[in-house]
Amino acid sequence: MSARNRQESLYLPDPEIEVNSLDGIITIASHPFAPPTSNEQLVHQAISLGLPIADAPAAQKLIDATGFTTRYWSNSPEDEQNIPAALERTAKIGAKLLRTVMAQQGWDDLDVFVDTSAILPTAINHMVLEAAGLNADRISTRSLRYACAGFLSALIDLEAAKCFQKARVVIGAMEPLSLLVERSQFTSLDTIAIPAIFGDDYAFAAVDFDRFRIHHKKIRVQPDGNTIKLKTLYRPDQAAETNSPIPDYYEFLNGGREIFTYGPNGAFVHIDDPVCGQNASIDGPNTGLFFGDETADVGQVLLTEMGDLNFIRNLHGYNFVRHPASKPVDQRIIKRMFLGKLLDTREPDFIMGQIKRSNSSSASIAINLQNRIRLGLIRPQAQFFFAAPGIGSAIAVAAGEFT
Repeated sequence: MSARNRQESLYLPDPEIEVNSLDGIITIASHPFAPPTSNEQLVHQAISLGLPIADAPAAQKLIDATGFTTRYWSNSPEDEQNIPAALERTAKIGAKLLRTVMAQQGWDDLDVFVDTSAILPTAINHMVLEAAGLNADRISTRSLRYACAGFLSALIDLEAAKCFQKARVVIGAMEPLSLLVERSQFTSLDTIAIPAIFGDDYAFAAVDFDRFRIHHKKIRVQPDGNTIKLKTLYRPDQAAETNSPIPDYYEFLNGGREIFTYGPNGAFVHIDDPVCGQNASIDGPNTGLFFGDETADVGQVLLTEMGDLNFIRNLHGYNFVRHPASKPVDQRIIKRMFLGKLLDTREPDFIMGQIKRSNSSSASIAINLQNRIRLGLIRPQAQFFFAAPGIGSAIAVAAGEFT
């Protein structure tokens, strides 16, 4: 079967899309739209692709240590990539999820659509609207490319604008990250973490900005030392810089402004390409250290500015939502927050393994929020704290309330 035919066969006309709503404040629809690969299946596939059998126990240990139990790939490492077909498929998936949340809200049209992704070109925005039968000329559109911090940054930017309270707004996180997975990653213990961690997922959220309020926010942009490199399909210079001021809740450290582009059609963080034509590379130990420490630091800075270091502790385990990069990264964030006396526990409630979803960049925090709603871990008419570290890096944190 050709790669294109295989992708078309994975586009399910009527998949079991999960939809959850928090009292109408935020409604999320998601689905990975691809077959699952368990940890055990991943090891077997790695062996079939050339991983030495003697390395299988160590590989199993590395894979299990991520905290993920399942990931989804629409693009097999054995298939030749077909980017146009993958984009066409992604647009169809986006249109289906867009129409799903619109129907849930009782909307027949849309005012604002913001798309987020780690790798996709900005053209995907209008491709989704066209596939959904909507007129993009009447809809305000924007693309954010902050990798894992994209979805939360979109929430922050839209709420901060204070002009969308009565608008019909949808944020679409589209992450066909199996485009980054390639055969050579399976054959070495140094690279098997990439297919272990990353997989496809899609999450669309309709948000009522009358009742979703962010009172304190910060988006910190700074180079991450190339702990993770990705081959992206967008270019930061696609967003022409304007004289429009960047909101004051953005801060740039250590040359962060040099990797950030802000313009009328979107905002982008520059992510370096991997060497030797690879799709992705990861420095596991330094990734955990950087994102664990920096995310905790941004959170502590925000809480200090708020004058309430007990804010997260007073949530008592509810309404605290983080991007689940991996269990080691999440553990590092929680440990650093615990040591900073921001939390009463140093044990993260890492639920991604339980719900059988993996790191899907900007879609992950939306899926984490969705499942916390389903599990009763999100309460309406209460305060919340969100945090999302993104490759590049952009780290977003926000404190507010559901009203």
